[in-house]
Amino acid sequence: MEHFTWNSTYSVADEELDNHHKDLFGIFNRLYDTCLKKNEASPLGAVIEELLSYSAYHFHAEEQHMKDLDYGGLEQHIVQHRAFAARIDKYHHAHVANEVLVSKEIVLHLWKWLIDHVMTEDKKYSFKQKRPAQRSHHDGRQA
Repeated sequence: MEHFTWNSTYSVADEELDNHHKDLFGIFNRLYDTCLKKNEASPLGAVIEELLSYSAYHFHAEEQHMKDLDYGGLEQHIVQHRAFAARIDKYHHAHVANEVLVSKEIVLHLWKWLIDHVMTEDKKYSFKQKRPAQRSHHDGRQA
C-alpha cells in the first residue's frame, strides 16, 4: 500500500536525485507497511537495513552533486545527513537487540525529517543549479 507518494513539488530539478527520493519513498512505504503487520513474521530489520544502506548511497550521490555545484552549504548538509543516518542506525540496533519496537510513529518521525530535509535543504541546491540558466535567459549571457 502506498502511504507516502512522491510528486513534483518534491523535485530538486535533477533526475537522478529525484529518482533516489522516489526510491526512498518506496522504502518508507515498505517500512510503514511492515510496522503495520506486527503479528506477522515481517522483515522489519531487513527494511531498516535497506533504508540505512540506500540513504548512505543517496547521501553520497547528493553530496557529490553538491560538490560539483560548488554548493556553499555542503558541510552543514553533510552534518544533517550523518545525523539522520545515525538515527536510523540507532533504531536498527535497538530493534535487533529487542530494546525497542520500531513503530509507525518512529517511521512517521523519520519520514517527517526526510520531507522537511528535501523541501528545505535539498531545494537550496536545486535553486543554485537553476540560477545560471535563468540568468542567461534574462540578460542574454551564456552561463
